[in-house]
Amino acid sequence: MSSELEQVMLKSTRPDDTPVKTKHVERLVGVTYQISGKYDIYDAVLRKLWNKMAEKDMRTKLKSVYVLHRFAVDGGTDHQEALKQRLRALRKTKDPKRSSGGGGGTRDFY
Repeated sequence: MSSELEQVMLKSTRPDDTPVKTKHVERLVGVTYQISGKYDIYDAVLRKLWNKMAEKDMRTKLKSVYVLHRFAVDGGTDHQEALKQRLRALRKTKDPKRSSGGGGGTRDFY
């Protein structure tokens, strides 16, 4: 992920009471139209969003879910299957920050 997109991701998910700015989401989702569907753009993006969803601050979690939703709904059609596959893989990953007791440390958010 480029440093510019990383900054936009951080701005979109910052833990404050302001809503996610449309221009930030459009910039993130716009990447799915600029890059060919042959390339997996979701590795870095989804890992960052997934980590944001695991944070304790509810505002950050909600903003991350919103950004993910916008990727799913508004993202380029060439990338939809890659998004689904990456999400399935991430659902099965272990979170090293969580203890293994009481839930196995998997990231089930829904």
